[in-house]
Amino acid sequence: LDSNNYQNQEIKEELLLDIDKWILSKMNQMIDNVNYNYDQYELGEVAKSIYNFVYDDLASNYLEMTKVTFSGNYEELKINTCAVLREVLTTVIKLLHPFMPFVTEEIYQHFYNGSIMVSEWPKKANFVSLSSFDASLCEKLFSVIKTVRNVRAEYNVGMSKKINLSLETSNEQLCSFLKDSTEYLEKFVNYDHLEISNSINKNNAIVNVLSDIIVVIPSNDLINFEEELAKLNSQEQKLVGEVARSTNMLNNPNFVSRAPEAKVNEEKKKLASYEQQLAEVRALKANLLKHHE
Repeated sequence: LDSNNYQNQEIKEELLLDIDKWILSKMNQMIDNVNYNYDQYELGEVAKSIYNFVYDDLASNYLEMTKVTFSGNYEELKINTCAVLREVLTTVIKLLHPFMPFVTEEIYQHFYNGSIMVSEWPKKANFVSLSSFDASLCEKLFSVIKTVRNVRAEYNVGMSKKINLSLETSNEQLCSFLKDSTEYLEKFVNYDHLEISNSINKNNAIVNVLSDIIVVIPSNDLINFEEELAKLNSQEQKLVGEVARSTNMLNNPNFVSRAPEAKVNEEKKKLASYEQQLAEVRALKANLLKHHE
């Protein structure tokens, strides 16, 4: 807030971005849940609602998305995002005050005069545009970003390497929303080429099916087929040798009858481990060959 020279301006509805509307709608849901559970003296449910909102919605998603706004050149949007952040934080610390009175009082007095104890209990954001806003659109955008990042992690492809990304959906509203959200995808997916349409070529690709949308990434963007196949062949050959060695040892009557029982049991465990590893390597190899067809 300080770095954007925020001077406690109020939220301007006409400047709200879709992600702002999303976090405010999630905040409204949290307020409803918290009020209901406080009335029922279900304090554990109150704490769970606040925790899930702060951890999953605010920290994991909204704060990340605001990096796009703050790295841009639109000062009015930056100030409005600051106003949304202050509103959300104020709501959270007020709802959390009965659990953490001293910490929330300290935070509150960084923003306001007077004590949090005599401040007004949080009210839901009542902007007209929230009533017609479809929060699921943002959540589908988040799921695309999470899916691509998981695929990168699975194939050990760093975020610095650009990839080609295709998104298939027959939902026209979602298609339009994703096309309007390319700046978020560019920052958090780091694509070289992006295609969004109702029909995508899925050959030689890693495919993930999500709700209303299919995420397609070309296999060659993630792995070097020849190198990966050579590595798996080497691992397979080594494990086949270990399985054969261990099997021969356990089939040797002299070893089984003369070796200590602990030694025999240890060799049995080794064999089971080698066989499991071999099955996993062969499954990976089959999957690699399938995607390369």
